[in-house]
Amino acid sequence: MGADGHIASLFPNTDPQAGDAQPVRRLTPDPLPPEALFDRITLTIPALLDSDALVFVIRGDDKRAVFDAALAGEHDLPIARLLGAAGQEVTCFA
Repeated sequence: MGADGHIASLFPNTDPQAGDAQPVRRLTPDPLPPEALFDRITLTIPALLDSDALVFVIRGDDKRAVFDAALAGEHDLPIARLLGAAGQEVTCFA
């Protein structure tokens, strides 16, 4: 998970939806990071949710704050959308 709340390559500007009918999407982050000037291929929220468990490794206080706020429903970033739709076990290593 990134400090901007993205997960996989579901970036805030891509408006990922829990009801997306496609399992995979091609997305363009905006802005494109200078070290990675290319589109991304990612699993959608429903495809990520089609798992037995969700496991996150969160490094850094800034990312932990975003993750905790997502768990509390305090924003609408991709991580919050994923966690809000999750019905399976969620494990976070921080």
